[in-house]
Amino acid sequence: MEWRALKILALSGDNKNEKLKALDILNQAHAIAPFDLHILWNIAHCNMELRDYKVALRYLDQILKMKPSYVGAKFMKCMLEERLGYSAERCKECYKSVAMYYKYRLRTSNPGYVYAKLMLGGPDAERVKKNFLAGLKPGSDDAEMWNELLRDFDREKYLHEMLP
Repeated sequence: MEWRALKILALSGDNKNEKLKALDILNQAHAIAPFDLHILWNIAHCNMELRDYKVALRYLDQILKMKPSYVGAKFMKCMLEERLGYSAERCKECYKSVAMYYKYRLRTSNPGYVYAKLMLGGPDAERVKKNFLAGLKPGSDDAEMWNELLRDFDREKYLHEMLP
């Protein structure tokens, strides 16, 4: 059932009715499997696509109650809170917690760490970005892609691209 919703969502583009159809299928799947993190994530994602950020945030909170180590959900929560106008201090602490999780539990060579540091801002962010890019094999497809994505990183632009 969930795969149908994801297929519809992937093909929906800017079609709100198709996104609503996908959300309906995901909600049916959620009724059958209320603790499935993938379904919850996809419901949150679908609500983000529909720009219903408060509902998306509620689903991310459910995910994080079940699995506090779901760092992707935590990072998206930080961005949603910022987009919804939560205090700058709260958002900063949120991004900081994501960066620390990457640093101590995953690895600093992970792009998620770089994005968390860039969203956190400060003088350390550019150093982290440069170290990440320097660690890639020169001339590789990965190096070209990440150089392109991170070259002129603008946190406001990134936030609005991720959450229009």
